[in-house]
Amino acid sequence: MQHLALRTTDIEKLKSYLESKGAEFLTPIYKDKDSFGPLLQSFTRELFDDEWFFIEFVQRDYDADKVGAGGTQFVQNTVKSLYVSKQEEFRAWEKTGKKRKFLDGVPEKDRMKLLKDILVNTEPKGYVETVAPITRHVPLA
Repeated sequence: MQHLALRTTDIEKLKSYLESKGAEFLTPIYKDKDSFGPLLQSFTRELFDDEWFFIEFVQRDYDADKVGAGGTQFVQNTVKSLYVSKQEEFRAWEKTGKKRKFLDGVPEKDRMKLLKDILVNTEPKGYVETVAPITRHVPLA
């Protein structure tokens, strides 16, 4: 698994809040549109030293009842931009041997609480209870 996509209802507020806590994002908020309607996305820096795994935050503003079958168009500009950003991140890691991670700027004592807050407040509610936590060997309860 390369990343975890989490839905939010206000990506700008979420990103601003997380950055105020010290979290680092790889990308700005991409604003685009696909066959479902408006799409906003932002991608975090990596979560772990020994794996390439990140979080994608997604905001979709559309009426699900009005969306027909077959909404499959993928946003090519976002994919290209993310690819370029990931390549730059990888080259920096090759040069320095160090990865800038999503929670590097968050005090260590606050990291688990912030990660738990992210997972508990994603859509649909209760998601964190039905899927294995993304932090290995660390219980969220």
